[in-house]
Amino acid sequence: MTSLLELHEKYDAIKARAKWVVARSYLTEIYPLYFEPKRQSATKILEIGVCFGGSVCALRDYFPNAQIVGADIELYRPFRRSDNPRITLIQADQGNVGDLKKLGVYGPYDFIIEDGSHEYTHQKLAMDTLPAFLKSDGVLFIEDVVPRHKGHKIEKYAKEFSQEGLEVVFHPGMIAVKRV
Repeated sequence: MTSLLELHEKYDAIKARAKWVVARSYLTEIYPLYFEPKRQSATKILEIGVCFGGSVCALRDYFPNAQIVGADIELYRPFRRSDNPRITLIQADQGNVGDLKKLGVYGPYDFIIEDGSHEYTHQKLAMDTLPAFLKSDGVLFIEDVVPRHKGHKIEKYAKEFSQEGLEVVFHPGMIAVKRV
C-alpha cells in the first residue's frame, strides 16, 4: 500500500515539501501510528487548513472508505481536484467558533487535523470546540506546536487542558487529543 508521505508527494502537498523535519515526521512517524489501524474503517476525516488541496487528495487516497472534509478560510485558491464526490470543501474561519461548529454537521469524525493558522487563540479554540465532533475513539491533531508558530503557548494550555473523556498525548511538534 502507498504510504502517506508518498501520497502527499504525489499531490505536491506542502507537508511533503517541508524542509522542516518535524513536519515530515508527521507523515512518516506520528500519523501512521493512529491512521494505519483505521485505514480501511475510517469514514469521516476533517482537515482544517487545506491550502491548495494536495493533502485532502492524499487523505482521500489513503483512506479508501472515508469522506474527506476540507476547510480553509480561502477557497478561491486554485483547487484543481474539488470535483471528487468523496471530498467536501467548506469555507470556514478557524478563529470563529460558529464556523468551527458548522464543521461538526459533517461529522462525527474519526480524525480531525488542525493545520490552519497556527495562531495560539485558534489552536486553543480548536481544542475547546472540535473534540465534541469526534467519534468515540477519534483523535484531534493540533499541528505545528513549536515556538516559531507560537506553539509554546498551546502546549502549556494542553498540559492544563481537561475535558471528560479526552486524553492529551504530546508528540514532537504536535498534540493529539484522543476521545477515550
